[in-house]
Amino acid sequence: MGSWGFEDTIDSQAAGDFVAMLLKTLWKHRQQNRHFMLYEKFPWYRLPQPDFHYIRLIDWKKRCAEEETFVEKLLQQFVDGLTGSYVRVTPDYLVGWVYRSVGSTLSGQPDYYCVMPLGYINVEVSLPKPDWKPFIIGHVLKEMLTTALRTTTPGGGPYLQHRWYLHVHGRDAEGTPLELAFDWYGPGDSGYEEAQFVIRFVQR
Repeated sequence: MGSWGFEDTIDSQAAGDFVAMLLKTLWKHRQQNRHFMLYEKFPWYRLPQPDFHYIRLIDWKKRCAEEETFVEKLLQQFVDGLTGSYVRVTPDYLVGWVYRSVGSTLSGQPDYYCVMPLGYINVEVSLPKPDWKPFIIGHVLKEMLTTALRTTTPGGGPYLQHRWYLHVHGRDAEGTPLELAFDWYGPGDSGYEEAQFVIRFVQR
């Protein structure tokens, strides 16, 4: 049952044998399958065991010794390979970091760690949204340079880019609904396929 010239029936012995052979071959060579290797990174059959059921924000400047130890432990437990991401996953938590100050951006040390317990959050990826800030700043700088040099405005960029965001829905320590948004991967980005597995793992 398919495209003309490729019809078959579900009770066909030949079709059943072919599918069985195909599945056996795929399983035999699974270690050479990139998608399987991405899938195998995640502990799918282990239930999350977070120590708390709310989204916890850790202000790094005001951290206590227990919070510092907790974060350092989490940073050693990531199961994904998205090293350039602002969000990564452990067997029990989705961990995100926020840079709000120039100092944190330059040092690489986040202002906040967002620790989100698996099993108590939902995630969704937004449709692509215009990234207006660098677009507007780029055009302002372009106009300032043109005015300073007293020349005509050159053609070309900066061009308006689009970004994807990962929205995380959960609750804070008081039980109030909370939503966080992090930069995320689009279809053309390196790491997109693994990012899809992260979504599936969190939502399982």
